[in-house]
Amino acid sequence: MSTDPDARRAVLRAVVEAYFNGLHAHDVAAVPWAGEVELHTPISPGGPAEPVIGSAQVRAFFDGIGPAIGAVEVRTIYFSDDLRSVAAHATIDMTQPPCQLSVVDRFVVDDDGRIVEQENHFDPRPAMP
Repeated sequence: MSTDPDARRAVLRAVVEAYFNGLHAHDVAAVPWAGEVELHTPISPGGPAEPVIGSAQVRAFFDGIGPAIGAVEVRTIYFSDDLRSVAAHATIDMTQPPCQLSVVDRFVVDDDGRIVEQENHFDPRPAMP
């Protein structure tokens, strides 16, 4: 990990931007997930207790929900004291069904700038049919 805190914050901010820009564009190919990434989300195909594991599976998960995502706005970015992780508060407008979700997503990022663990925190009920 870079010993320059400003450089590390820039890496963490770039991860957040790549993720939320990818959600908005319905193209998560540029999100830097590590090969063994673990995604914890309340809408995991196996249920909230079962993470989605592996970059291909995580990309497929987001490709599957992408068409239902409308506007995305990052509100605030938070950096952990040790600069190993970053969290972002964002609003996501869903088109199917129409609603707005307030999310806080947390990313643990390795020394190479890849997401090794991701936690998505939000109330999924408004988005459930």
